[in-house]
Amino acid sequence: MILGRRASGYPGKGLAGRPGRNRRVRVDRELCSGCGDCLAACVYGIIRMDSRGRVSIGRSCRGCGRCADACPEGALTVHGR
Repeated sequence: MILGRRASGYPGKGLAGRPGRNRRVRVDRELCSGCGDCLAACVYGIIRMDSRGRVSIGRSCRGCGRCADACPEGALTVHGR
């Protein structure tokens, strides 16, 4: 659990300065190239990539959007408030 670090543009809502649980990041597998930039950008270590290069976002995603900002293909989008 990381409470001290925050991504740029982090909304800071909810418990302990986190956004509400209804914010989620979704992956468009058609656009994803498997570059791994999102893995490096996620300060929480929630994002995983399988052996085929498919990205999955864990259920404990905090919705900060840093991974979506780092994605050069625009395959990650933040949904919710």
